[in-house]
Amino acid sequence: MSLKEVEFYHGCVFSRLSQLDAGISIKRLKDFSQGFYILAEKLPVYIKHTTKKLSPWRFSFHKTHQDELQSLKNKHGFALIVFVCGHDGICSLEFDRFKNILDYVHEDVEWVAIRRKRGEKYAVSGKDGELKGKIGDIDFTNLVCSILDA
Repeated sequence: MSLKEVEFYHGCVFSRLSQLDAGISIKRLKDFSQGFYILAEKLPVYIKHTTKKLSPWRFSFHKTHQDELQSLKNKHGFALIVFVCGHDGICSLEFDRFKNILDYVHEDVEWVAIRRKRGEKYAVSGKDGELKGKIGDIDFTNLVCSILDA
């Protein structure tokens, strides 16, 4: 049996988490769309991936996905969106920063675009705006640690 595409791309996220050596439990949120997990029983994570090899990477967000993220944010106080950009790296946003690029009006389908030049950090934009500042590949594990340690 061969690996499913989603197993490969989500697996790279879990591999990064295992390197934290913090014993973080990971559970799939079965009542949610594919890609929703909960870390350490307290941090909801939504993983999106693209197989596209080069920048820019584009991700679609259906209304259902945004509604699910909003409900997890309301319940847990935060949520994390993780973008696996082909084989290039991982870009992550905490829910409040995510809302800077996709606002609280959830349309049927919206988009997020992530770009980066070689050796630079990720620039993120969405249907409703552009994120100020850039995000590094290493910021994912730092963000997870800061939320779980809070």
